[in-house]
Amino acid sequence: SDFDRPVILSGFAQQVLRDWQAHCAALHGRIERSDDAPTWKAVTQHLTAISLHQCVPLVFHIDCKRPRPIGHSDVWGTLPPTLATPANAGRSFWLSHFQDRGCSTFLLDAFMRHSTQGLELETTSRSVPLTAALSELIHIQDSAIAEMKLPYVRGLRSAT
Repeated sequence: SDFDRPVILSGFAQQVLRDWQAHCAALHGRIERSDDAPTWKAVTQHLTAISLHQCVPLVFHIDCKRPRPIGHSDVWGTLPPTLATPANAGRSFWLSHFQDRGCSTFLLDAFMRHSTQGLELETTSRSVPLTAALSELIHIQDSAIAEMKLPYVRGLRSAT
């Protein structure tokens, strides 16, 4: 299944997630201090679950004082057609970027989370340890993200 293969998270993505958790904690605090905190119970429960690393949708929208999970189509579907991209644009971009950097097919398969009978990433017959391969992909991604100079918004509170 998809859940038994590792997913890489660039340093940038890791920081975004840490800051999102800090933002959620700050939002929880603001709601708890408000006069109408009891009417926000569903949201505060969701924010608590996020801070406890429970299995709840991490990215959500507050709709009528209730958390509503959002996904790719909620974000990309709001862009004007001139900015629209295919659903797999990010995955295709990174695959091409890794190929342009000379990554091996093993690294590409690790990124794409492909599995072939007898050639699984966790086998001992490969020449590169899995952690080293994933670290190399993260390094390449972090370098590319640094070159892009992506804007960054921290939210109500930063993790650092």
